[in-house]
Amino acid sequence: MRSEEERDLFVRMLDEEEAEEVSVTRVYERQHCRIYYLANGQVAKVVKGSGTGSAVPRSMRERVSAWLARSLMAWTRLTSHIHPGLMRVFDLVQDNEGNHGYACEKLDAIELEDPAHPARTSLRAFLEASINVARAAGVLHRGGIVHGDVTPMNVCWRDGLPVLIDLEMAKGYQDQTLEVDDSLDRIEATPACCSPEQVLQVAITPASDVFCLALTMLSWATGIFGVSRAYWGQTEKQSFELCEHAEYPHWELVRARVLEPSVLCVLERALALVPCDRYANGDEFAQALEDLLASLPPEALAQSLNVSLDELEEGSEMTG
Repeated sequence: MRSEEERDLFVRMLDEEEAEEVSVTRVYERQHCRIYYLANGQVAKVVKGSGTGSAVPRSMRERVSAWLARSLMAWTRLTSHIHPGLMRVFDLVQDNEGNHGYACEKLDAIELEDPAHPARTSLRAFLEASINVARAAGVLHRGGIVHGDVTPMNVCWRDGLPVLIDLEMAKGYQDQTLEVDDSLDRIEATPACCSPEQVLQVAITPASDVFCLALTMLSWATGIFGVSRAYWGQTEKQSFELCEHAEYPHWELVRARVLEPSVLCVLERALALVPCDRYANGDEFAQALEDLLASLPPEALAQSLNVSLDELEEGSEMTG
């Protein structure tokens, strides 16, 4: 049942011919945005406080304007860069408070810990999923865009294949103005899944996305988000430090689940500390993964990555 408040909500689809009002079935609040699930099967994402009548404190207006500009740029880029691994977007929208945003397709969000995670059913599934998302990033890179926030949270699923979402942090190669600040809150990145360049606040490149793509793929293999859970009570600062030094803490678990050394070599190169030692862009990374898919024998590709932590501990006790 929807609440009385939700029954009164609507989103106006601002297409060129006429504005159509669509009712809302669910609402989720985020820090900068509001997510509406719509009766037409789409999802709308609007920037909170961007309505003309919104009572936004003066101190927040600049930030709201920046997020609105990012939202509109993300919509523009997704309408002009089409790939099965990129989220599909539709009309620009306004909610009944006048907040601005865009409508997009409804995708599946799959928890990393889910035993039925589609990327862990087999090595073939892992490679196919990795290729799909790397090719999607490659489309952006060929268009002069760096995604800037590739994480497991920003990859959803459609028909068993990953889809890259949320381009609000995306940047053009030449658009980056750098203002280095030592405070953590100035680092525009997800602490447990970011590149060394983002922590150091230097210009990001397609190779920065490659680093984060590899962290995302390793998250699928392990069920652990990026470099998190390396320490007990791990802090944001510790997560940033691991990413800054390209220190991935879960290789033991990865090697227990991904048994092919050639696959590990490709992932290790993608996680190189220095950008020039990585694959240059999503397409180059995807090609390396496709070469693996074509060269590995069927029995290797059929191996499941769903080795449980209990099984790993039992195996180490037997060989200890």
